[in-house]
Amino acid sequence: MLFRRLGVFVGGCTLDAAESVSNLEGDLDVLAGIGSLTDRSLLRQQTEPGAEPRYRMLETIREYAFEQLEGSGEVDRVRRSHALHFAAIGANTPPKYKDAEGRRRVFLDWCEREHDNFRAALEWAKTNDEAEIGLGLASALETFWLARGYLDEGMNWLEHFLSDPDAGSGTRLRATALLRAGTLANNRRDPARATALLEASLVASEQVADDQLTARILSELGHLAIGQGDLVAARRWLDQSLALSRSLGHGSGTTLSLLGLGWAAELQGDMRTASQRYHESLTLAQERGDERHCALALRGLASLAYLRGEYDSAIEHARKSLLLLRDQRHVWGSILALELIAHGASAWGQRERAARLAGAADALRKASGWPMSYTDRRYGDSIVDAEPGRLRDAYGPPGSA
Repeated sequence: MLFRRLGVFVGGCTLDAAESVSNLEGDLDVLAGIGSLTDRSLLRQQTEPGAEPRYRMLETIREYAFEQLEGSGEVDRVRRSHALHFAAIGANTPPKYKDAEGRRRVFLDWCEREHDNFRAALEWAKTNDEAEIGLGLASALETFWLARGYLDEGMNWLEHFLSDPDAGSGTRLRATALLRAGTLANNRRDPARATALLEASLVASEQVADDQLTARILSELGHLAIGQGDLVAARRWLDQSLALSRSLGHGSGTTLSLLGLGWAAELQGDMRTASQRYHESLTLAQERGDERHCALALRGLASLAYLRGEYDSAIEHARKSLLLLRDQRHVWGSILALELIAHGASAWGQRERAARLAGAADALRKASGWPMSYTDRRYGDSIVDAEPGRLRDAYGPPGSA
């Protein structure tokens, strides 16, 4: 019985997952059963540093186990149990990961290992018209979709489940899912779709009276406006988000709003305000152990140093940013940090090094399918061809590229 039920897992599972999904009646000794299957070479134990042991079948064996499951008459129960398990895990990130931003990479790596199981759960929800379960899981994985570059996949799942107007209707779940779909659309450089989703999310969050969610939506609207070159609107949205986040004592929201305000000020040429915002966001992020936002604040400070012609400082800030982002496999931030270091190398006449760095950034952009906005082009265009004394011209005024 355990053997066929484990066939529902795609890419393996942990002992906890096997217990949660397979022990439907509560009368299976899952630990002993896994030990027996491992001894008979029907399961293989895999271990990775810092991760729980995983148990995995060879694909041909898994396919046979799943065929047995389909013939047992309990496939629907087991697949539902599998989907509910991963939906619950996605919505309630394990405390050992959730409580410390510094361990965000561990959480993302865990998501990567469970990616095929997530896909199977989402496919089950889609096939069985369980839109609310699917919406909850697809929404909970937004950080994973975004940080690891699965923008199209995440967007496709969210759009599908949001197309059901009854899925999470009138709840925080739907408001949050709309926000996360809007965030993905913004990062896919689809401003029209992002605007529609974020505006719908703002209405939904106000209906459920969730101020923290409202602050996050206002921040995302600000970042969207930056991408469209509407810096006046951006600062208006971000100021509202900052005030609300501060009143709630929400550290992550405050940091994100400050980063956006620094970016908008930089693009407007207000370097003093930009520096203040970036430094404040860096301090808050360091206090919270928030490595991702530390990295983005450092990237902002690197950009300001570059614009002032302080190329050594720019490269140093950008390298620190890149190291943090690379550890977390944060695609977009890593691309921008690489391009900024390439600019600094070119400014010092290190054209070969600049070309290698620019090539690495371009390869990462193409491999991830991450599109370029006008703000990204300030770092990505003509890195090697520009003369050192004219590199600042590559930035240009907002919206010029």
